[in-house]
Formats: sequence, structure tokens, C-alpha cells
Amino acid sequence: MKKLSELKKDQNGKVVSIDGDYRFVSRITSIGLTPGCEVTIIKNEKRRPLLVFVRDTMIALNASALEAKYETIPAYKEIKNLITDDIIPGYSSSWLAAKAVEGDAPVCAKIKASLDAPQNLG
Repeated sequence: MKKLSELKKDQNGKVVSIDGDYRFVSRITSIGLTPGCEVTIIKNEKRRPLLVFVRDTMIALNASALEAKYETIPAYKEIKNLITDDIIPGYSSSWLAAKAVEGDAPVCAKIKASLDAPQNLG
């Protein structure tokens, strides 16, 4: 599996996951870069923004931000390990965990309801 920044011009890819602190994940998903979306690299040059085409939109991403190592806070890791992508259809566990850490009340309520619900094992 490659990082987005490792793809060359005109290469296509599919976002598998987005890792980083809750602020980074929230920001990146809010512009449409989410797990499962198809991307095409428009331009990838050293020390220049990475230009990607995703969801009928061209987006410039700071290449250094893509390479940075983010220190994830413990609560984010714990929440992300507890939830799955199907708690709220259409949202990744990364985004949901970021929103929970931020204290988003509706998201927290959905996560709690899902975790409290009896599991169907058969």
C-alpha cells in the first residue's frame, strides 16, 4: 500500500485509510478526501503542493503535511479501536473517532447507542 504522496502524475488510487490526529482527519475528510474515494494525481513535484482530482474537484494538499507524523491522542486511538465504519453509514471510523474526541454530541450519542446495543451473534 502506497502513501498518496508516493503516487506519480496521472496515477489513480483509492484511499484506504486516513491516519493522523483528530484535527487533521477532520480537516482532510471535510474537503472530500475520505476512505473509499478514488483519486487521480494531477501534479506531484518536490516541495510543491500535491494536486489531486477527487469527487470532481481538484484539491491542493500540502506535501509536508502528508509526510508529517501525527501524534495521535490516546482517547482517539481507544475510540477508533471500539467503533466500526458502519455505525453511521457513510462515515469512516477515523472521522467518527475525531468527532467523538471533539465532543460532537450527536456523533457521541450514535456511537454510544451502537456500542450499548446487544450484538447479534447468530
